[in-house]
Amino acid sequence: MAVSRSFRGLICLAVASLALRTSDVAVAWEATKHPLGDVRVIEFEDVVPGPGLLQKRARYTYDLYRSYTPQHVLTLNYSTEPSDHAFPGDTIGRFIMSATLLSRALHQPEPDNLKEVMATPPLMLNTEGYLGWVLPKDRADETGLANYQWSNGLTEYYLWTKSETALNMNRTVFSEIILPVKDAYYYYYSPERNDGKIQWVHCTGDVAQAFGIIDPATRGYPLFPSSELKSEIGELIRLYTKLDHTKVKAQVHATLNSSNRSGALHRCTRTGSRAFIATFMGRCFLGWIRTPRNSSPNMRSSRRPETAATVRQPTT
Repeated sequence: MAVSRSFRGLICLAVASLALRTSDVAVAWEATKHPLGDVRVIEFEDVVPGPGLLQKRARYTYDLYRSYTPQHVLTLNYSTEPSDHAFPGDTIGRFIMSATLLSRALHQPEPDNLKEVMATPPLMLNTEGYLGWVLPKDRADETGLANYQWSNGLTEYYLWTKSETALNMNRTVFSEIILPVKDAYYYYYSPERNDGKIQWVHCTGDVAQAFGIIDPATRGYPLFPSSELKSEIGELIRLYTKLDHTKVKAQVHATLNSSNRSGALHRCTRTGSRAFIATFMGRCFLGWIRTPRNSSPNMRSSRRPETAATVRQPTT
């Protein structure tokens, strides 16, 4: 559905106003040093879905995911060679996370195809223990970083099933990708360092998508807590809030994508900071609403496995 600029502008002002007012209330609340104990996470098992549109949509999507074959999930957009059209761990992670959360929301047992998908990755790991090709030492590879979606799936699957296999694979993603990549973000969009020591291998579309790593970092923090990870999360969020979405023509994955929004929500549940969630989410929405919908070729094209052999050249 097309949305006029004037209407988008009106929504923009409304959301900005709401964010600022909510922020003011939150700051005042925190200034009185009242506890934020009422900021709670309600687990799916504590919610019984009743008849209605939400349940209908969830059931439809759940049945859709059950229809996917493991072969489709494990091979779509996947490659063991560097590629601009393959995102190792992306499809697999999205499937694991979605099938897991939908099963929990609808109070269903683990789907058979999810069990089969979870049984295969241990046989697909590269020499460093994650999916796809081995990343450069600085980890500055936008498409290769798609492993962070796999981490999201592994986190949610472990929280549901307590699978030690999922936990161990996820631990490797944190130790080999999420933690080592921190310094590379100082050279990412709107860089703070320009000494040329790190050069990103960019995807031709999905501009600024690598900030999606905020999601698995915060989602998985309770599983792998450390002062190093806590510091990195703070820096990633700080750098992301500096991003000029319009100037870099950021794609939806960097703006309204659940990666950054849910990452902010996870941080809020950890810290109880309502001021943070109001201002951060407001900035995310402002960035999205000002970004042209056709800013990325991936908005109009499909990624096909047969093009996965394309090898990229590093760009700054």
